[in-house]
Amino acid sequence: PGYLTWDQIREMDADGMEMVSHTMTHQDLGTIAAAEATREIQQSKADLETNLKRPVQALIYPYGEPFAYGTEEAQALVTGILHDSGYAVAITNPLPGQSPNLQQGPAPFQFHRLMVSTGMSLTRFVTRLEGRDPR
Repeated sequence: PGYLTWDQIREMDADGMEMVSHTMTHQDLGTIAAAEATREIQQSKADLETNLKRPVQALIYPYGEPFAYGTEEAQALVTGILHDSGYAVAITNPLPGQSPNLQQGPAPFQFHRLMVSTGMSLTRFVTRLEGRDPR
């Protein structure tokens, strides 16, 4: 209860909504053991691919980690797992005050997400893209 069914997910996918990996249990990948991070990353991808009958190549990090506050070692571990698991890209959150379009780190596994809300004006959207409105 409260979660989508696979039938609903397949219908949304067929209607053009992009379905991407987000791990199995939404753990902070920057703080868990390598074996557990591997399972979280690989099982999520496998379940999506089995149920959607297509490749899944993107992951959105839970909590934006390990790039929001994780160590360089955690970042290297996670990006290695993503690469070895066949992901093409991973998406994180920029830190407060950091430009949302600023690409740093081991691209393609650290693309910043830009939050956009219903009713956002084009002017505000542009200022967010330019990094002048980090909220």
